[in-house]
Amino acid sequence: MKPEKYKKVKTRAVRPVLKKDGTWTTIIEESEEMIPDLGREKTICNVCGWSTYPKCKEWCHIIKRRES
Repeated sequence: MKPEKYKKVKTRAVRPVLKKDGTWTTIIEESEEMIPDLGREKTICNVCGWSTYPKCKEWCHIIKRRES
């Protein structure tokens, strides 16, 4: 099933980088991506796209971590 609508979201991700001296550091990368607009109240639920929504919110570790 291909969604009819998409929306543009800005994301930030932390990425580890190995420096020349052998130590590690992190950089924050920002990007824009198109995700399906499935009409769900949380952006992460639109990205995931599980067909069992909203039942999946009961066990989803991402939702539980954000709500605690």
